[in-house]
Amino acid sequence: MVSQLDLSAMFDPSRVIDVALRTMIIYFGLLLALRIAGKREVGQMKPFDLVTLLIISNAVQNAMVGPDNSLLGGLTAAGNSAIAVWLCRANV
Repeated sequence: MVSQLDLSAMFDPSRVIDVALRTMIIYFGLLLALRIAGKREVGQMKPFDLVTLLIISNAVQNAMVGPDNSLLGGLTAAGNSAIAVWLCRANV
């Protein structure tokens, strides 16, 4: 028996603003931390730095979306991250 998709849970809009704010706060916090560390280019990173960055990204993912595991929550976090990158590049 094939289970039906629960589209209301996949596209739950109730936490979109929360996810958007969390994502922007985490993004700019990490950007500030990387600027303080002085690593502006990925090419300047040693393998240890890259592994640390990957571990940090896994750790802050939960802080970005909180308890929201919906598709819309993930898309909101990804979209806001892209917007934050665009804003930072436009002001450089």
